[in-house]
Amino acid sequence: MCHKLAENIIKWCEKTYSLDGYGHVKAVYGMEVFLENFWKLIGFLLVGSWVDNKVSFFMAIASFSFLRMLVGGKHFNSSVLCFTFVSLIGLIPSCVIGQATIPNQIVILLFIMVLGLILLYAPYISVTVNRNRKIAALALAFIYLLVCLFTSNLFLRNSVLVGCIVEALTLVGGKGNEKRENE
Repeated sequence: MCHKLAENIIKWCEKTYSLDGYGHVKAVYGMEVFLENFWKLIGFLLVGSWVDNKVSFFMAIASFSFLRMLVGGKHFNSSVLCFTFVSLIGLIPSCVIGQATIPNQIVILLFIMVLGLILLYAPYISVTVNRNRKIAALALAFIYLLVCLFTSNLFLRNSVLVGCIVEALTLVGGKGNEKRENE
């Protein structure tokens, strides 16, 4: 559906702007990506509006997404599966875990696991990019740890914790899927 709509939008744009063959392909692909992300955003807003604890829903997705931008992880072949998976990440803390009290010692152990998984499994792109992304991801995970340890809002704490743990586990699931520079 997105491909057909993207084709039509680009054809309409080509009436004003001329694109060569390769430019047309790139423009269609870019429009497809934009439309898929737009539909997901609308879907997240709809699902989030039905949840009682909206902040928890969106915080879990945000903590997952920001860490994911830095380190990658397993990707689904279907946009629908991706949307469902990320929606579940938001629903777990807002509907299932709620205000469960997790002791600080367990939170620290879970973040040590997250940091270790980032160090071991974050994809290798190049020496510089890999090092900078890992450093940024480790810094972000440490900030998340501080939020979890020093907030009194259990929904916020559990949301950030779930987002980080799920992202770290997708790194393990995605291991071997990335192309490496030196192969």
